[in-house]
Amino acid sequence: MKKLIYMTLILGMLSIPAFAQDTPRDLRDLVGARASSGESELRRRGFTFVKTEEGGDRKWSNWWNNRRSLCITVVTMNGRYNSIVDSPAFDCNRGNNAGGGGNNNNQQMNPPAWAVGTFYGSGPNGERITLTISNTGSVQADINGGMSYGMYITGNRFNINGAIARVTRQRNGILTTRVDNGEQIAYSRTTWGGGNQGGNQGGNKVDVSDLVGARASSGEREMQSRGFRNVDGFKTGNTSYTIWWRRQSRQCIQVATANGRYDSLVDIQTHPRCN
Repeated sequence: MKKLIYMTLILGMLSIPAFAQDTPRDLRDLVGARASSGESELRRRGFTFVKTEEGGDRKWSNWWNNRRSLCITVVTMNGRYNSIVDSPAFDCNRGNNAGGGGNNNNQQMNPPAWAVGTFYGSGPNGERITLTISNTGSVQADINGGMSYGMYITGNRFNINGAIARVTRQRNGILTTRVDNGEQIAYSRTTWGGGNQGGNQGGNKVDVSDLVGARASSGEREMQSRGFRNVDGFKTGNTSYTIWWRRQSRQCIQVATANGRYDSLVDIQTHPRCN
């Protein structure tokens, strides 16, 4: 109930950031499960199987949750679920309409460049909100550690769990306004507490949201210059994923690369090789 209230508040007041690639909180318990048991459990939780690709010692399977507008990629090794991450909608054969036309509110769209990235804001009760919008239109909101997912739709709006907010550009960030009650939240590209904590400032978090859209080769060099090292990687469909670790700030960043460019960068916080 508490999470639902948070989500209702956040969508009314939204202002934005990178898709998201993360392990959905409610699916973390399935990592390590036997594949047969995991498949049954995913179906029970509202996911529909889309496709599987094989390569080497692993399989990549995509599953779609229509209610949450969420696509996930499951990596299976040795008969068990090795990882579960959210993925761009097109990996689940849900196409994007780059032109922004049409009247289908359920159609995921490519957002404008100013609305792509990771944004930080505060809810009406002081809850910390991290909003991520990818250039393919996937949206995720982290509200005090609770994750919710949605998509960017026509008219510069996004839809998270049925709550729709209008997105407008504002200085170095965005302003979100819920269409049903007019509630607003202002977001910026800087972390909480004011100021950008980028650079190699010891334990301070390093902002990497500006790398969304960068060429992969340039992005890799920039990640290294900011103190990150590449510790893992895998591929599913048309998207490649790499894991980057920065020990000083305890950041474990998952980078999704599509068509030779960085599609999203998300701090997934935990990974076997982020230590």
